[in-house]
Amino acid sequence: MPYYSLFNITAEEVKGKRNGLPVNGLVYVVLDENGNKASNRFKAPLFGKDAGVAQLQKHFAQSKEKMKTNPARSVLKNTVELAIHTTSNERDFKKQLTEKGINTVVCKNDNGRIYGVTFIEHESCSIWNGSALDRNLSANVFSDC
Repeated sequence: MPYYSLFNITAEEVKGKRNGLPVNGLVYVVLDENGNKASNRFKAPLFGKDAGVAQLQKHFAQSKEKMKTNPARSVLKNTVELAIHTTSNERDFKKQLTEKGINTVVCKNDNGRIYGVTFIEHESCSIWNGSALDRNLSANVFSDC
């Protein structure tokens, strides 16, 4: 199941045991334009302590709370809904949002069915799953188009 990253980088969680001790970390991998691995794995500590599992989990928890009151949410929701109603295909939809400073990542399974839509809003530096913005922006809505 391919996943296409906006920046052609993916992170993989590493769990297991080394010398009898539990290991829990991240490695980063560069992807080619088709989402295939195109580099060796880079361990998170190469990028500093903020790139590791523990720090990212802490950051995600803090962000989840901040997002509940983020004013960018309603602006983004309205912008996405307008794009849905004024475009007729995925390419035009993404283009219209890109012109507003919003990148869209559409995740599809091997059969082409959409199972996730993520919006990256650059002005507020926030990332939203469609379903987190509003129920009517979940992946199912986009799959039916």
